[in-house]
Amino acid sequence: MKSFRKFHVLLVIIILTGCQAKWSQPFPNADIVYQSDSRDLSLISFINSDGSNPVVLDVGDYLITPAWAIDGKRIYGLAKSGVYIDRGYPAYWESNGTFKECRQWFNFSQIEHIILADGTEQALIMSSKSLLIVDNEKCDLIEVVLDFTNRGELSLRGFSYRTDGQWLLYGLERTKDVYERTYQINKVKINALQEVEMVEGINPSWSSDGSQIAYVQADGIYVMNADGSQPRQLISHNFVDSHGIFGVIPPIPQWSPDGKWIVYHRCDTYSCIVYENTIYKVEVSSGSEVKLIYGGGYPDWKP
Repeated sequence: MKSFRKFHVLLVIIILTGCQAKWSQPFPNADIVYQSDSRDLSLISFINSDGSNPVVLDVGDYLITPAWAIDGKRIYGLAKSGVYIDRGYPAYWESNGTFKECRQWFNFSQIEHIILADGTEQALIMSSKSLLIVDNEKCDLIEVVLDFTNRGELSLRGFSYRTDGQWLLYGLERTKDVYERTYQINKVKINALQEVEMVEGINPSWSSDGSQIAYVQADGIYVMNADGSQPRQLISHNFVDSHGIFGVIPPIPQWSPDGKWIVYHRCDTYSCIVYENTIYKVEVSSGSEVKLIYGGGYPDWKP
């Protein structure tokens, strides 16, 4: 892994760069936010953790893989541009209704709000080849955390950042040929160059207290202790095709604030369009599963 490097970007502010205000609308008071775009509408939805009070909003722009800020006062996401519905620009939506996007970077598929060791609040964004820390207010690049641009066989498959310990989890896909790929979850200490190979899988997610990790394997969703011990299958489901390759939008399991539940999406086949998925929650202690709603993906639980 390459060592971390800091870059400072001088921005030229033109109509397509910088933070762009797109629209203004407050988001509702709800436990879970999720992506629910359709073929014709740019939708984002909310629902309570008991399945009550679903709200669907047409926001005028796709907001891909929405994620609550650590304090619950913002929703981060990736604003779609052009024909792509699975990649976009880093953006955020504030509780007062302000929606802004940084059109400095494109082709990213996951975003997360983080607090660095110095106390500054930033965003962590992932493309298939890189993981960047960015200032979503000023649209500045702060740090390149991971860079596999020159490693054609490697791609990133999900990440999760633990603010209290500065630990990062990320999934790594290695392509040997068109029908042979392997998947690995690694844990790395930010700015300390400590890296540990954890387990086979993708899309890892820290529990709120940092004691457990949820992740996705070919045959279901698993949980394990933070040190990699005691892995166990939480739900059984086939997320891969006949060649063992993950579909376009495998779930990113997300924990409830109390660590008792995990929310995620899935469909009956190994790969579905976002609005063809069903959102579930599962009790971590028992594996008991509850259907919340059909028609969305990438749910995230409000802190």
